[in-house]
Amino acid sequence: MGVKELLKLWTDCSLKLLDNKLIPERIETFDTAIKDLSKFGITDLVIYNISDNDITVRYKEKGSKSFSTVQL
Repeated sequence: MGVKELLKLWTDCSLKLLDNKLIPERIETFDTAIKDLSKFGITDLVIYNISDNDITVRYKEKGSKSFSTVQL
């Protein structure tokens, strides 16, 4: 699973948390996504923008001073 897929998984789980509709089996998936992202050196994950068609996530890579942005 690549970084973009892991970011999508993290975002999906985060939105479920925000909606208070988290399904118990997703908790393990959320924890796994965070651990896997940290293996890639991804830190400081932020859901930046949500629209009808996409979600924009900002993140930092370990050692970077600036955020990268990806649309999911």
